[in-house]
Formats: sequence, structure tokens, C-alpha cells
Amino acid sequence: MKPINDFNTKFYENDSHVGHTKLLRAKFVVLPHVAVARSCPILKHGAAEPPKEEKVERRKFGLWQHLLKTSHVLHCFPPESMPEDKRVVMGSKEHIHGEVVFDQRQGLWFMARGWEAAIAAPKEKDFFRWLASQHNGLRAGQAVAPA
Repeated sequence: MKPINDFNTKFYENDSHVGHTKLLRAKFVVLPHVAVARSCPILKHGAAEPPKEEKVERRKFGLWQHLLKTSHVLHCFPPESMPEDKRVVMGSKEHIHGEVVFDQRQGLWFMARGWEAAIAAPKEKDFFRWLASQHNGLRAGQAVAPA
């Protein structure tokens, strides 16, 4: 896949990239950045619009709004989710907590408060119905209110 070096175009790339394996009959397609953004601007003010005098933050906020409107999937790597202790692995409680906090700040968190307790003893057997019952009512880009 081509590197995404240009800050002005990396969120607007329309090219898919195809790869094939040599040992197995498999084909892999990396979808374009406009459909599946794999890099997100880290917003200093979270989901809130930055002050007018902070030009760089406003530019990143504009890119973020563009991604929210045009992308189907956003995969953002939260830098604070990787603790100093490198023995913490992806999927651990510490790593997941960092990602939840990041997602809440960026406006990408859609689970209602208390979902962890609800998943321990779900009232609904159908997972997708249960998941819908846990939605916090927010849309992409809306920040979760502090607890």
C-alpha cells in the first residue's frame, strides 16, 4: 500500500490496493481511505469545535468532520492507549480502557453508561437486539458527556 504522507490528501484517497498470497490461494483488498480511514487526526479539544485562533486544530477538526460524513469505517489509533509498560497487549483491560476514553473524546463512542454490567447479565438473548438497547443515542462526532 502506498504511504500516506500528504496531510492534505491522505483522507481523500480513492485507490484500493490488491495483494495476493503465494502459498495459499487468497486475495486481499485494502479499501480506499475515503471508505475506511485508518488514520485520524488527534483532536486537542475532542469532539468540540476548537477556538477560531487555533488554526491547526481547526484544520484537523475540518478533516475530522469530513471523515465522519464520508467514511464507512474509522479505525483510529489512540496514542494514549499504549501505556509505558510495553508488556500490556492489545485487548487487555488497560488497552481497551485507553481506546474507550479516546473514542469518547473523539465522538466515536456509542455505548450507554453501564453497558459493562449489562453485558455480564444480558436481559436479551439476541446479541444485536441487546446491542441496540445499549446505544447511547449519540451520532458520530458527538462527545459523551462527562460522568
